[in-house]
Amino acid sequence: MLGCAKNGRCVINDGIQKLFGTLQQAGALVQPRVYVWVEMSPLQFTEKSYPILDRLEGRNEKCKNLHTYFESLVQRAKVLEWRFRMEIRAYCSADKEITAKLFYDTVHSVNAADYSQAQRNAWAPRDRDLVEWDSRLSNNYSVCAESNGIVIGFGCADDTGYFDLLFVHKDYQGKGVARKIADNIEDYVCRLGIHTVTTDASITAKPFFEKRGYVVQREQCVELRGQLLVNFKMQKNLNV
Repeated sequence: MLGCAKNGRCVINDGIQKLFGTLQQAGALVQPRVYVWVEMSPLQFTEKSYPILDRLEGRNEKCKNLHTYFESLVQRAKVLEWRFRMEIRAYCSADKEITAKLFYDTVHSVNAADYSQAQRNAWAPRDRDLVEWDSRLSNNYSVCAESNGIVIGFGCADDTGYFDLLFVHKDYQGKGVARKIADNIEDYVCRLGIHTVTTDASITAKPFFEKRGYVVQREQCVELRGQLLVNFKMQKNLNV
């Protein structure tokens, strides 16, 4: 998988848009959405795209010298791919401290726009019971996203199809980490023969789940350590 830093992705996507703009002006019936950098390796992208450039360069002046420009995009993508590789693996008890810290840091940074300091302290206290935390993750289907030996996200679900946790390190937001974890969790639920997955999404996470096809069932106000927090009961039909 090719993941890339936000600024790097913008550079490449801007280049792709420029490239496809040229191709479309030349009369090529090409759809930019076919080429998604987070789904293709540079090699796959190159293999699919070079034949198009070869055909167009042979018959249209507007497409001359596109190979040089295109190659610069591919080389940039290779650098970003080397910098960021990610794998999804099973959670183990040795991950309890790093995942607890990741949970704390994420709530107190990423969720800060939607919840007050008092609410975040109630949701993610600093003195979390690690034995209880490990039990929660170990007794459910739990996975970690890891990049270059660093845990950058985690998620878990139980055997009823309840998607319990999904958190991504604050420095790795917007890189497809949550999507990969959610794909893995939903695949697990499907393998159980369950066709509906549910979750209690925070205000912050609600747009992410909506993009994945989850539908709000109701808004909730949950009391936690003396604080009231708003979240949303959401549901997705995995057969759709």
